[in-house]
Amino acid sequence: MEELNTLEELAINVYESRSQQIRNKSEETLIEFINSRDSISKILQFLDNTNCAHLQLYLSTQLRKIIIEKYAVFSDQDLVVIKLVAINFLTKKSKGVTNYVKVSFQRLLAIVIKLSWEPENSQQVINVLTDVFFSNQDQALYLMGLKTFGILVEQFSQQITSAESLLQHRQRTISFRGQILLDIFKLGIMSLELIATNFLLDQNESLNQQQSTSGIEETLQLGTNALDLLSKCLSFDFLGSPYYLTQTTSDKFILQLPSCWANTIQSKDLLPLFFLMYLKVSKFRVKILQVLFFLSSIRTSIYTDEQLKMESLGNLISGTLEILLKYQDPNNNNENENDNNNQDNLNLLQKYINENQEFDEKNEDYDQSIIHGLARIIYKIKLNYQMKSLTQTEQFLPWIEEIANLTFSCFEMKMLHNAENYLLEFWGKLSASLRYVRNQDVAKTLKRVVHGVLVKWINFVLETISKEDVKTSNTFNNSSSNYNYNVNDNYEDNFDQDSFDLIFGSHSKPLSEESRFMITLEATTELGLCNYCETTKFVSELFKNAFESYKKLMSTKAGHPKCGKTAAILSILVTLFGSFVGSKDRKLIHMPDKDSLTEAAECDARLASLIFNLLEWNDSFILQSQHDGYEILETSFLLFLDMFRRAYVSPNSNSRNAIYQRLYQLTNIKNNIHLLKIFINKIINNLQIWSNSELILQRTLSLFDKLTQPYCAGTQLLYVEKIDNLFINHTEFKFPFIEKYSENRSYRTKFYHTITTLLFLDKDQKLIEQNFSVFVKPFEKIGEKILLLEQYSSSSSSSSSLSLSLSSTTNDKHQNYSKNDLKLILGLIKDLLGVVSATNSDRSYTLLFDWLYPDFFELFNEIILSFSNHSKIIIQILKLLSEISYNRYQRIAFESWSPNGVYLVKVLIKIVDAFSSKLAQTITNNVNNNFLNQLKDNNTIFKFLKLLLQILVRTISGNYAPIGAFQVYSDNTLHNAIDSIITVMISLPQSTILNRLNLYETFMSLIEILSKELIEYLIERNSKQFVLLIQLITQGFAITQNQFICDRCCMTIDSIVEFYFKMSNNKYLRNEKKIRLTQILNSHFENNPNLLKDIFNSVFNIVLFESKSENWAISKLFLSLILIEKEQFLQIKQSQINKLDNEEDKIKLEQIFDELVDGIENNLDRVNKSKFRNNLEKFVYDTKKFDLNEK
Repeated sequence: MEELNTLEELAINVYESRSQQIRNKSEETLIEFINSRDSISKILQFLDNTNCAHLQLYLSTQLRKIIIEKYAVFSDQDLVVIKLVAINFLTKKSKGVTNYVKVSFQRLLAIVIKLSWEPENSQQVINVLTDVFFSNQDQALYLMGLKTFGILVEQFSQQITSAESLLQHRQRTISFRGQILLDIFKLGIMSLELIATNFLLDQNESLNQQQSTSGIEETLQLGTNALDLLSKCLSFDFLGSPYYLTQTTSDKFILQLPSCWANTIQSKDLLPLFFLMYLKVSKFRVKILQVLFFLSSIRTSIYTDEQLKMESLGNLISGTLEILLKYQDPNNNNENENDNNNQDNLNLLQKYINENQEFDEKNEDYDQSIIHGLARIIYKIKLNYQMKSLTQTEQFLPWIEEIANLTFSCFEMKMLHNAENYLLEFWGKLSASLRYVRNQDVAKTLKRVVHGVLVKWINFVLETISKEDVKTSNTFNNSSSNYNYNVNDNYEDNFDQDSFDLIFGSHSKPLSEESRFMITLEATTELGLCNYCETTKFVSELFKNAFESYKKLMSTKAGHPKCGKTAAILSILVTLFGSFVGSKDRKLIHMPDKDSLTEAAECDARLASLIFNLLEWNDSFILQSQHDGYEILETSFLLFLDMFRRAYVSPNSNSRNAIYQRLYQLTNIKNNIHLLKIFINKIINNLQIWSNSELILQRTLSLFDKLTQPYCAGTQLLYVEKIDNLFINHTEFKFPFIEKYSENRSYRTKFYHTITTLLFLDKDQKLIEQNFSVFVKPFEKIGEKILLLEQYSSSSSSSSSLSLSLSSTTNDKHQNYSKNDLKLILGLIKDLLGVVSATNSDRSYTLLFDWLYPDFFELFNEIILSFSNHSKIIIQILKLLSEISYNRYQRIAFESWSPNGVYLVKVLIKIVDAFSSKLAQTITNNVNNNFLNQLKDNNTIFKFLKLLLQILVRTISGNYAPIGAFQVYSDNTLHNAIDSIITVMISLPQSTILNRLNLYETFMSLIEILSKELIEYLIERNSKQFVLLIQLITQGFAITQNQFICDRCCMTIDSIVEFYFKMSNNKYLRNEKKIRLTQILNSHFENNPNLLKDIFNSVFNIVLFESKSENWAISKLFLSLILIEKEQFLQIKQSQINKLDNEEDKIKLEQIFDELVDGIENNLDRVNKSKFRNNLEKFVYDTKKFDLNEK
């Protein structure tokens, strides 16, 4: 009793003490108690005796964690006792206890039930719970039972990762999801029917308000718990997919219920019950809509009869129609109200709700939740049911009309962006299905309504921008004149960006955040394609009015706020035009016949001609008037051009296409070449004019890059006159953005990447060489200028050797350079990076290399010597060298007689050697605490290291030169470079490296290559360095979030251990080099006798206690270690056996260890490795039955 009182005080301190020290000390004491050997029995005893809520919460939570982590140590009897303790608390001691304590015990009960679940006894377990909670006519127990079943369903739907495998989880889930889950679902339905019987359909006497308040509270809680239970049942993981639970929160999944649910789902009273509850009790409405959403998501194949499916669909449509009518007219009540007693009960219930709930129907948040739930259900009905089935229901047309009214209400409220998107997607999918409607009258009506929604939506967008009243007819009409919007009227003086944001969502700006914007735009496009000719006429008239207004305003009041508003309106229309024109694939659905497609192409030409006229006029006006223009309009132009490119710009396009025939009549554009001239003019104008707008530069360069792709129109661009001029004039004098963003942006790199890609697209090699020689002239002039600067700097400086410092201050030698000179050097490097990255073939790379070697490589070396303390320049030049060394697409393929491959490797290795040697010298000479603390915050050094490692990896694995030639000709450059870079890595604190996984991953790529091809570079070093290297590699075993790193670490150690095993075996032929390496390796292991044992222990822990044990790299390494360290294997085997107390378990575990090496031979052949892996999988599975990690 004294111990119980002490624990209660400690638990109260943990949760309520204001002193952090007291809380920590109390928790430490409680943890010591939890970790004691007989803690489980004491926990159960104290839970059964204590009345302290704090201790109940703490012990139940800790017991749940122990069960999850050490489930194997619990016997069946222990689990039965835990279930009884949890049930006893919930049924007898939970009255007056706070809710979170109850939930803790319910979760404990649910976890124990799931982990001890056996299919043959499953029904008995559920029957016990049902008898406990639902057989005593106790309302409180009934509510508790619904909550407990809800938590149980939730627990079965999620895998307890550390306590059960995926296979075990799926076996339990499959056993649970059939009849058991269905019975729980029926229990929730029965609870709702109970409410309906007592309050909505009761014929008994009316309730007395004073006597029934507590009963009303229980009834409302009953409904809440029942609806929560139903939602959890319907969101259960029926498929067993790891993504299913996340999909159920989205809106495009289909609920795959088992066939045994069919009778319940097909019940005629199921859907009417929910709609009745919705109409009668406002508190339940949001939760009821959630359940109805799941019910409308059920696969239609579950219905055994077509008539039953149609009845269910009819109930959904009639029920949602009634809700829509109720929403439009809250005072409308169509139900019979002859039963006065029933109405008195209902009024009493509703009065209590209105007095006690946090919000009512007049609350804005409540109203938005209702509309959002309705919109989801409407969208799901269209997604789940075919158009043919929908049109066969009796109330389909009134339903459609009311949805249109709801859509208009959402537009007017301007805050329901999610509901608005659902409804727009509904209309989009509805319009895409119109061709399946056989009834012409229905099809005509639907087209009228859809067109009306589109017009209303566009008018809403324009009204939001202009803040004018839009004059539209209340009835839909096929003529678009009723929806004509005049943009020539009065404007507000200031353009409100926030109101413009309302178009596609308050947290997503149009034309800048494309994810949400594109979803809405896609739905709007579907609406427009439904009646495309009428749509194009309507938007064309709007565009013409806006264009005329824009020209007048810009000509007389350029820069006035009215111009900004008109530009915003034009940008919306241009974006819509682009969406219409670019949806070529969707037109094939709406217009399956050839004549309709031809007519659609003519409509596209009409829209495109309007845009091209506006684009030409706008660029001409900006160039002539020096006006800045409007960024939002320019971004919409680029979006339109990109959409048009996708639909009509391709190598196969020709003048016979219908769109070009119509464009020729309207704008004199004959074919693809003429069209590409417009694209290139716009791109060049943007790059010249909009150097201050990063958004426009990004999108312009992106469009330019897409045009140069061969599958688009890359080769056709070579016929555009301005392209030839671009190869000659491409410097900052023509394109100011090149100089503006020379330091901190990659725009110029992308720009030169695109131009170079275009240059190499020509099929005429002589023409390529001619254009290339002209193209690189500016770079040659800049290189000569930099060399002159270097010569001047060398004459003014006493030394030109490589110098490194950890400080970010510039070197004294930089004082000889102006800021413009530094920009010039950095700009050249970025330009060349773009040029090199565009070479994707051996032809283009060879041409580039012949130009770079040797002059520019000497320049690179001089820059590194002079600017070793200028981090930006060094990082960029190392990136350039890394790109040069990258054998992408096997582009580095010199002729067999060419020495270029050797030259390239030699140059790269020399630069890496010089830089890494200086790094090694700097770090090894300054190893102290102050230096290490300074190093942790210096990311520049680690960027240098990563790039140097990357260059080494790409050079050694590039296969464009024989790396072994360095050893043949006694050239130590490669050896020195590798030795320096490894010395740097092992000199740094391991924690510092492991915190930078990108650096460590690149390092392990290099080490793995060396372990396979050049293992002597790893072995031939002193024992201290060798041990540090092995320790650094083995640290990667623990990196669980990156499987690539773990595999590389395992394969590297395996290569070393396998080499040692084979060289130690006399049957393998050994030459002098291998004898020498074996002797060095032996000396390493003799000087460090625990090294292999430590590796063995690390690998064994991974195999036994982590989820990576089935990895192929781990199994190979484990076999090699077992064959070498047989004594260590036997010692570990005995230590694991000694952990067990039960003699039977000891015998079983010993047998499991023996089976691991059963049939394994003393070799590392592939067959032997494969057999060992199979044994290892069985070993891991069998050992999980024992608690080997206890001590």
